[in-house]
Amino acid sequence: MPEDAGKKTATRTEEYSSLVEKYGKEAVSVQALKLELAHDIGFIRRLDPEFRNEPGCIIVARAGRVGYVFQEEKSLNVVYTQTLEEFQSKTASADPAVLELFWSSLR
Repeated sequence: MPEDAGKKTATRTEEYSSLVEKYGKEAVSVQALKLELAHDIGFIRRLDPEFRNEPGCIIVARAGRVGYVFQEEKSLNVVYTQTLEEFQSKTASADPAVLELFWSSLR
């Protein structure tokens, strides 16, 4: 799956390493947004207007309620990173249906 390559890129970031160091590798999950949604610029901008207009992967790495959200462009370079807390704060006023689709489409 193309999403798996994006997950590998996310696991090479300092942010991911800090989660593993603090919580242990078993406690950290890495999930990718379904590619069709990650490539839907309208969808990701409705979710968070600060996401870039670059289709690629959206990756969530987290340990419980702590983590990071990464946006990667087509060649899988990370172009935007925010903490899970920042992401949840920014998306608090997003359309509930858009939010539900985001969280239910992580794999």
